[in-house]
Amino acid sequence: MRVVLAFLADYAVAHPDGKIYAMGAGIDWLTFPSFPATQAQLALALKLDFSPEERRHEQTILIKALAEGGDPVLPMFGFGLNPIVPHTANAQRSPFPFVYTIRNLIFSAPGNYRFVVEVGNQEVARVGLVVDRGSPPPAVSEPVNTLEAALKSGFETFLRGDIAGAFAIFTNLAQRFPGSADVQNNLGFTLLAQGNPEAALSAFQRAAEGHYQHRELLDANVACCQFLLGDHQGAYDAFTHLVTASSRTASVLLFLLGRSEARVVVLASPADYIALMALNAARCAVSLGRSSDAQRFAEIAQTGLVSFVGPPGNAETFRVELEELMSDIKR
Repeated sequence: MRVVLAFLADYAVAHPDGKIYAMGAGIDWLTFPSFPATQAQLALALKLDFSPEERRHEQTILIKALAEGGDPVLPMFGFGLNPIVPHTANAQRSPFPFVYTIRNLIFSAPGNYRFVVEVGNQEVARVGLVVDRGSPPPAVSEPVNTLEAALKSGFETFLRGDIAGAFAIFTNLAQRFPGSADVQNNLGFTLLAQGNPEAALSAFQRAAEGHYQHRELLDANVACCQFLLGDHQGAYDAFTHLVTASSRTASVLLFLLGRSEARVVVLASPADYIALMALNAARCAVSLGRSSDAQRFAEIAQTGLVSFVGPPGNAETFRVELEELMSDIKR
């Protein structure tokens, strides 16, 4: 026989399907302002698993509630099981859930109490309970998603043009929540905006390892880092692939590549995203000396500029870069 579960709860009920449904499970400490003290209700929930051999005989179960010195707190509670029938003839397990509910339990003094369970005159489980003097513990409130609020604050700080302030926020979050892919992506974006593509690439790689959900944005950021670090072929391959992708978010920030720098632009539609990917692919093609490929992607970007719905200032940045790109292609 083995004990599968043994715990105290405010309320519990054993179900025929073998489950125990409980509220306030896991009680191991109670406080009262004065003694003797009364606990209105306490449930001892257990689940025992009997072997095939044990199922052939009656099993007696005895529960003792004892104070610190071994004195009984309650009369012993005992009952017998015979027979215990498995669900199927060949079943190797026959779990037996049951709940012993105690009402108006009186504790005469603080101390360490225990509930002992015996099967066949042998102790099989012991559940301890510390009873102490003091005020009841404060109610546990539902946790607030401070990570989400801080990410929003960092994003808004970045939008205001305070790149250093955003960097401080995301750096702090990366120290506190190093496993957050969102934090790593935003930190990488801020590092790239500060002109540090090497450190940005490391942050973006950590975001990828954390399965950042907006992969089309992350891949575009990584490609920008590759371009600025001199891996023009890798960046070109990435952008040509992303031209056929689409952004799943309504409004995003991404980088527009120039001859030697990257500038942040706001995109407001999937068409804006494709146009930017084409423009960046064209810039990479120019760096690789592939004029015909650069011309082809520049024409796609030109078409996208006609329907560009991002902020007017961003559309103008896009237009100026496209003209500069066309000039470079003709050289």
